[in-house]
Amino acid sequence: MLNMNLKRIFTTLIIILLAGCATSKSEPELTANEKLAQYLNEGELITEETDRGLVVYLPSLFFETGSAELKSAAQDKIRYIGNAINEDYVAGRRIAIEGHTDSVGDEDFNLNLSKQRAESVSDELVFSQVATNRIETAWFGESSPIAPNENADGTANEEGRAKNRRVEFIILNPDS
Repeated sequence: MLNMNLKRIFTTLIIILLAGCATSKSEPELTANEKLAQYLNEGELITEETDRGLVVYLPSLFFETGSAELKSAAQDKIRYIGNAINEDYVAGRRIAIEGHTDSVGDEDFNLNLSKQRAESVSDELVFSQVATNRIETAWFGESSPIAPNENADGTANEEGRAKNRRVEFIILNPDS
C-alpha cells in the first residue's frame, strides 16, 4: 500500500514538473522594446521599432494649429509615456524628443514652432518625473516630412500635412 501511494505521488510530481517545463517553453520572453511597445499600444499610442530605438508618435491633434501649448489629452498621454519609460527595464535609456511641422507657413516660423513643441513635450516629461539628463530635444521644422504636404497636382494634401505635424519620442536603444 505504501509503495502504491509513493508511486502515485512520484507520478503526480513528474506530471507537474513536465507541465511547468512545457509552459515556460511556449511563451518566449519579450525584449524591452517589445514590452514597452505593447504597453504603449495599449494606451492607444502608435509605435515603431527602428535602428535608433522605439519611436512613439504624438500627432498634431495634441496642439492647436500654430501653437506649442499642449492640450490636456496630450499631457495625459505624455504622463502615460513617462510612467512607462521610468520602469526598471528602460529606466537607464535616453529619450530623444523631436519636433516637426508641415510645410505651411514660413520656414523660420516652422523651425521655431517645432522647437517650442519639442520643448513643451520635454517639460511635460520632466513634470512626469523623467530625469532631465535622460532627455535630449531636437527640432526639424518642415525638413523631415513622413508624408507628402502636397498632391501631385499642387493642391494641399491635408492628410499628409497632418502626419507631418508631429512630435516623436525615441526611446533610444542602449547602444545609441
